[in-house]
Amino acid sequence: QEIMHHHTVHDQTTGLCNRTYFSGSLKRALATVKTHGLSGAVLIIDLDDFRAINDRYGYAIGDDLLAKVGSRISSQTGNDDSVSRVGEDQFAVLIDGIEPDMCELIAEDAARKICEAMRVPYSVQNNEISVTASIGISIFPRDGADERTLIKKADAAMYGIKANGRDCWRFYKEKD
Repeated sequence: QEIMHHHTVHDQTTGLCNRTYFSGSLKRALATVKTHGLSGAVLIIDLDDFRAINDRYGYAIGDDLLAKVGSRISSQTGNDDSVSRVGEDQFAVLIDGIEPDMCELIAEDAARKICEAMRVPYSVQNNEISVTASIGISIFPRDGADERTLIKKADAAMYGIKANGRDCWRFYKEKD
């Protein structure tokens, strides 16, 4: 039963929590924020040009790279932050339980650290592979009070970066 539960909430490639677990964590964080007057952030991290890596090196190396990326993202976040793989080359970080006046600063610091860490080349099966990341950030409850809205807004911010150069982070803004 314990093994089945692990497979239900974890991504098999990276060992990180999966989209379902991230969704539940975000729902719980939103409920906590309402009762305690705290804030939080959703970071959506998309690897830049990951398809080219799979095309060049193959899926096995691509999967090994994803595992290393997940580990590196986790190493750049706080112990209480939830890191998940939510898509093929997409990760999410949930930072919650933060005083509202510190939320943007903490989220930006996490995004900066993740972007900087991504720029260090990876050694994967005797190949040196470079990859960068684009990160969109939404803040709750400011940008939304439900899971769907927060993810949609973090995605919009991330795609805004993709359209304007990549390898950076950005907060959601209404014009996104």
